[in-house]
Order: sequence, then C-alpha cells, then structure tokens
Amino acid sequence: MQDKPSAPCSPLPPIQPSASTSLTVPEMPAPKVVTGDREVDAVLWLQECVRTGHQALIDKALEAAKKITTPMDLGCATANT
Repeated sequence: MQDKPSAPCSPLPPIQPSASTSLTVPEMPAPKVVTGDREVDAVLWLQECVRTGHQALIDKALEAAKKITTPMDLGCATANT
C-alpha cells in the first residue's frame, strides 16, 4: 500500500497589530456593609467575586471562603420527595 501525498497547508493570515495595547486586569469587587454581620457580608462579597467569571478572582474567593465560619447556603436545595 502506498502513502498518498498530503495536501498543501493553507496559508496563515498576515499578522496585524492589535488595536489594544493595554492588559485588562479584573477588578476585585469592593467589600460592602450590607447586613452589618461581618461574615455574612463577606459571603455576599465572595458571591460577587464568583459572578465576575474571572478565574483569578474566583480562586481568591475560594481561598478566602476557607476563613469563614458562618455556614453558607450554596443554593443547592434538595427536595425531600
């Protein structure tokens, strides 16, 4: 059995400079006093960090969550049926 010759590769598009030269750094949401309870407010802040969708902020939020002793409702309600 003979190998068939491979088809030529298509050329890459020409390199163009980017319109943006600045890096975007995700901004950490500012802590807020919502309930007056320090740990509950921290949980609300952590939820804001997760909602940003930026992995670096989510990692920081998960690390900070380890320091919170207040039980957290993760929104995973289970039905007793």
